[in-house]
Amino acid sequence: MDSVQALRERFGWLAYTEAATRKMLEAIPDGPASERWSFAPAPGARTLGELVAHLYGAELACWKGFQTGALTQAEHDAEVGPPVKSRSEAFALMARAHARRGEVLAYATPAQLERDVALFYGTFKGSQVAGFVYDEHWHHRGQLTVYLRCLGIAPPFLYAG
Repeated sequence: MDSVQALRERFGWLAYTEAATRKMLEAIPDGPASERWSFAPAPGARTLGELVAHLYGAELACWKGFQTGALTQAEHDAEVGPPVKSRSEAFALMARAHARRGEVLAYATPAQLERDVALFYGTFKGSQVAGFVYDEHWHHRGQLTVYLRCLGIAPPFLYAG
């Protein structure tokens, strides 16, 4: 990202298309009898609940690193937390991530984009960390599409607002 304004515009687009992510989560059967949240498409793959926890927990973690200039593995893992077990948990985590995203974007500075951020897996410019958040959402939402199809659930149209 070249500027704070470009960063805000990029995430404005993500916020628009994220309506489809919400519809994906709404399509997952819920309730005490639902085993969908523990579904994994293959041995060793994340469960659906782990995937959703990672989708929004990793966003929370990256924004924390962006704001503070550093992020440890323990801080990352604490933000990701346990697997999601219901739509209400998924929506609560999504809301927390949206709130932090909004806070970061409202107060982001050019200096934050340029400074080094020490993440537990390497040191990157703040602009790159913000890029990770954006790219990770698309990557894991693609996985969510595959999970839904494996469960026999038709994903909603991506650009439905």
